[in-house]
Amino acid sequence: MRVLICDDNSIFLDEIQSLLTEYFASRSLSLPEIVRYTDPNMLLADTEAIDLLFLDMEMPGHDGIFVGNKLQQTHPYTIMIAVTSHPDYLDNAMHFGCFAYLTKPIDRNRFYRNVGDALKKYQEQSALIHVQTKTEIAAVQARDIILIEGEKRTSIVHTVYGDYHSLQTFSFWSRMLTQPYFYVTHRSVLINMAHVKIVEADRILLDNGQYAFLSRRRNLDFRRHFIEFYTQL
Repeated sequence: MRVLICDDNSIFLDEIQSLLTEYFASRSLSLPEIVRYTDPNMLLADTEAIDLLFLDMEMPGHDGIFVGNKLQQTHPYTIMIAVTSHPDYLDNAMHFGCFAYLTKPIDRNRFYRNVGDALKKYQEQSALIHVQTKTEIAAVQARDIILIEGEKRTSIVHTVYGDYHSLQTFSFWSRMLTQPYFYVTHRSVLINMAHVKIVEADRILLDNGQYAFLSRRRNLDFRRHFIEFYTQL
């Protein structure tokens, strides 16, 4: 796991890092990698995985709202916790998928609750799914699955690493991978909401360039779920 803290004030960087160290030690957990940035441009230039991010809302140059919106496009699975002295920022923070928020000065009990909830979500997103083919059993993370298409008694699992011709049926996958991350858009199409790029009238463009059918019967419910997904991340 990789945890980032971005705040132009080194005092708050130290405080959050100290609280993280205390939290993991109190639960006998290994301390994850912690990366600190005082410059939001350095954060935006980070191309590695960002699993959990503590993001200050008031920074010179690019504020937290700008940075959060940018990161949602490049790191859709990042769990972001907004840190602010001014509650006025919180409405906008929720719009870019902020998971939770902390107000300064930071309350230790609230911090612990937020980190606990974030770790639970991280574990859900990182769960390993075993895809069985004729030649192998591949372990992939749920978040790396883009799309699953049913084919008679088998299915094709499209992932960020490539495609698997799975011996598991579509009904198996639709039971295994459920909301809020996955949605059945058609009788034999299951998509990962985090990989949706554009929603059209009767189809959905995914970030690997593929289109998924969107049935008329599911259209309105999917659009509602899509909006809720990106406002509750």
